[in-house]
Amino acid sequence: MTWENESLPKWTTDIFVNGPIEIEHDITFRSRKDIEYGDPLYSNIVIRKERDRVKLSVNSFAEDAELGKKAAFIFSGLALDVLSVKTMSPLYVSIYKKNQRYNSLANEVKRIITEDEWKFAFKESRLLTLTEPTFLRALGWYRKGLITEDPFDKFLAFWNSIEVVAGKYHTRTNRTQNGIKNQIWQCFQDLWGDIENWKLIGGNQNWIDDNYQTRKDVAHGIISIDIDTIEAIVNKLQIIEKLAHIFLIEWRIQKLSPENNITPEIQEKLDEREWIRMQ
Repeated sequence: MTWENESLPKWTTDIFVNGPIEIEHDITFRSRKDIEYGDPLYSNIVIRKERDRVKLSVNSFAEDAELGKKAAFIFSGLALDVLSVKTMSPLYVSIYKKNQRYNSLANEVKRIITEDEWKFAFKESRLLTLTEPTFLRALGWYRKGLITEDPFDKFLAFWNSIEVVAGKYHTRTNRTQNGIKNQIWQCFQDLWGDIENWKLIGGNQNWIDDNYQTRKDVAHGIISIDIDTIEAIVNKLQIIEKLAHIFLIEWRIQKLSPENNITPEIQEKLDEREWIRMQ
């Protein structure tokens, strides 16, 4: 032992997840997380129920405590984006024991998250990080839409989750060169066919135009803030939230093939050892 650190120190960060979820028993596993490191780097993850929320204890390697905390927070946050979309659960994440922004007592019904679902969330977020980071970013926008209380921010987040996917993955045509509205239209058409068959908004030719205009007005601060406007936005939320969820899930299943983007280098980073349960 010397005064000089020969390797990065190891830190453990407690991350508190509030939301309409719970676990039936403590869960422990390891997940690989290295992106730039030359050697495989795993994080031990311990998930426990703590009062009316779930606590994740995650370790990380960093030069100091602040960087260790940020690394664990980002690593876990990406997995929680996946889990939030999969379960349609608003997941509020904090590194503080007391979260004043969230009242867990409001949840009379909670979704039981299984060990396999937790493992899936970490594994899927890693796969998407290495192969389809744009789609993973869209999942993050969806979770933001679930957890924010401001109806304007909520609308923008759900719209962004659709727009991010459409902007990246639309089939290129002469029409899609004219902008995001046409790119969203093309993606809906690629996924569901003729407009009459579109999920939730079938036959509504004006839905994309109307909501795009709302997005512009809200994002640019043009829209007035009054009771009528807020009511109008709130009335749009139920459809756009459900549509964004269906779109993201079905696009991932039917249109996204991250396996096709796995190079030998990426495959080496995806290789996992068997899950090891910590004592």
